[in-house]
Amino acid sequence: MRKIVTFLFLTCLAAVALSAPVWTVSARQGSDGEVYWRAETDGLLRWELADLTGDGRPDVALFHSGEKIVRTEIDTNADGVADRVALFMPDRSVSHWRDADGNGVLESAAAPVNDSPAAVLYRRAVALRYAARDGQFPAHEGELPPVTPPFTRPIGTAVSVQMRLSLLSTDGASRRNPQDVGLVQFEAAPGRGEHLVVPVSINAEGVAAQAGTLDLMTYAVWCEKSSEKRLRLEAAGRLVVGDSLNEELFFVVDLTEETTSALHMPLADGSGNASRSLLVEIRRR
Repeated sequence: MRKIVTFLFLTCLAAVALSAPVWTVSARQGSDGEVYWRAETDGLLRWELADLTGDGRPDVALFHSGEKIVRTEIDTNADGVADRVALFMPDRSVSHWRDADGNGVLESAAAPVNDSPAAVLYRRAVALRYAARDGQFPAHEGELPPVTPPFTRPIGTAVSVQMRLSLLSTDGASRRNPQDVGLVQFEAAPGRGEHLVVPVSINAEGVAAQAGTLDLMTYAVWCEKSSEKRLRLEAAGRLVVGDSLNEELFFVVDLTEETTSALHMPLADGSGNASRSLLVEIRRR
């Protein structure tokens, strides 16, 4: 897995020493030779794989934010490369992507029809998933896949992305003086998922800084809108900072070369009130 290129603290604090995520991968064997894999880090579900033919190679990968599926990758021709990708949006709408003309760009395509190879594989993978999680299959004792799912679809040069995190108060007071959380720079390689684990901290005047961790899985695709080539970036994971933040993150943004995308995510307090919001500013560099 490729890691962060640069992390910049917004204060003079020394970098926080991070322990590597603890990966737990389990496997179940289906009655017809199928194999289901489930991978977690520190109790957080990250991905599931389904080998539907019993040849030892996954055919479908399901990626998660909590229990919600945020992306599927499907290998319809068993060559080890995902040729169908579906990105689920926070509103649960979905966009399907494929390289229709072989030029390396994943163009937006209509949802697969019910009897298409991709749709059939997806339905079989979901059925296998539920059966395995219900305990219908015994444990699989064979070789486990690598921590990073084996699907990859390199379709061009990686793009440098910068992401800034800030805390804002809903009453507007901190909009003039937001609390910095972190500034992260990483490489987004279209067609390949990345796992990023970086230190962050909340810093406010007169208050002791709190250190934490941003644990994020990202995926990028090229798409074309109105003849303009854009980078669509999906990110899902968790932001944990002391007792102040323990938030699940999931967003999808389209990035052009000259604009910054700003996302406001309401944060509920112990009473369920959204007293703060997380500002995520993302741009291509």
